[in-house]
Amino acid sequence: MKILLAVAAIVAAFSVPANSSPVAVASQSNAWQVDGGHSSVVFKVKHANASWFYGMFTNVAGTIVFDAAKPESSTVSIEIDAESVQTRDEKRDQHLRGPDFFDCKQFPKITFASTAWKKAGEGFEVAGDLELHGVKKSITATVTSINGGNFEATS
Repeated sequence: MKILLAVAAIVAAFSVPANSSPVAVASQSNAWQVDGGHSSVVFKVKHANASWFYGMFTNVAGTIVFDAAKPESSTVSIEIDAESVQTRDEKRDQHLRGPDFFDCKQFPKITFASTAWKKAGEGFEVAGDLELHGVKKSITATVTSINGGNFEATS
């Protein structure tokens, strides 16, 4: 379970192509779908207290509703397919998908839903609930806008 909490220190970059049109989500004209083909969810975990190893999830989806004039009303909702974990070692990936770690059969999705946005310097602090392995934790991510339409979040 300790490694699962370490994964809460994920780095997620979710892209909204600058030339894309907003999609209709809950009657919001400033809503976009996360571009799964250009988005990454990356994590790092200290292995044997000696070195870091990195992994990623390759299947991510979600919705961003962003209001530049009123950022506190913005929202983000991200869903990650836990089965899509990759660490460049298939044996380790299978172990991570099993009951010792992500237990993908019982907990197939990892989710993040924002609860608050606030302006912070050139970017924002986005607070929300990360649910992983059936455990929900509140985290805060620093979000910056890249190229006027893409967002990068670190936690």
